[in-house]
Amino acid sequence: KTSVCVGCTVKDAMFRDYHRDGVPSAFIDRAFAGLDAASCRSDVTKDDYLDQDCVGGFPEPLGRTAPRRRPWFDSYAGAVIERVVNEIAHVRRAGEIPQLFRLCAARSGQEVNVAAMGNELGIPARTASAYLAHLVTVFAVQLIPAWATNVSAKVIRKPKLLVVDSGLAASVLRQDASTMRHPDAPTRQLVETFALMEIRKLIGSSPTAPSMYHYRDRKGLEVDCVLEGPGGLLVGIEMKAGSSVGSSDFKGLRFLADRFGERLAAGIVLYTGRDTVRFGPRLAAVPMSALWQP
Repeated sequence: KTSVCVGCTVKDAMFRDYHRDGVPSAFIDRAFAGLDAASCRSDVTKDDYLDQDCVGGFPEPLGRTAPRRRPWFDSYAGAVIERVVNEIAHVRRAGEIPQLFRLCAARSGQEVNVAAMGNELGIPARTASAYLAHLVTVFAVQLIPAWATNVSAKVIRKPKLLVVDSGLAASVLRQDASTMRHPDAPTRQLVETFALMEIRKLIGSSPTAPSMYHYRDRKGLEVDCVLEGPGGLLVGIEMKAGSSVGSSDFKGLRFLADRFGERLAAGIVLYTGRDTVRFGPRLAAVPMSALWQP
């Protein structure tokens, strides 16, 4: 039976720690139970999602108006950078840390490439790696490890970089609800950042308690998020900023389905559309609002 996410709006249901009436989201456990349990229909629009990507998931900015959110994010980013510079890294050239943090925001959702980051900033790769480690230490960014459990000898094992909050990343990149509609806006990165960080939060309250990875190989097959639960049961999740989905969006998930069969409980493309759409056994596009459905 398909469940319905009733009355989902930015004001009353979206992104407040995914609790409705005191009941936490069960998305993780429903996904491991299969597509029938994970399916939903949503009233949330694509514009609602893009707005919320710029708000993020920190509790403090949720109650603020747009003009008051940016100063809060600026203050937060400044405090994080100051702690890195003064308390942890003792950086002599302090201007390099905010530059690196902005670069992290621009590359959120991508694999870590410290050599390229160092080149862009004009610093050695070793220095860029050390600075990145400091940003991880103060929880400004997180690294999602690569998944390579007997899949292929050609798996790329670099971790994926995520800024801890999409609203913070949007603020650092000077994006807001209006600029997010521009074709050149980093919409895909911010949507993925938001969804992956919220999945990471939900894992903490999930009885299934899966481990979280990403997957990519040298042939270009990739899956944004691979959750591995007890007994090796898998859920693959892709993120898409668009409100329509096609068969090509399931390339990586279809690989997991073919490779692991029944071990894959569900292959899900979270998107900004409104309906659950099946794309084969264990494969479906599901509205992103499934993330906060009890």
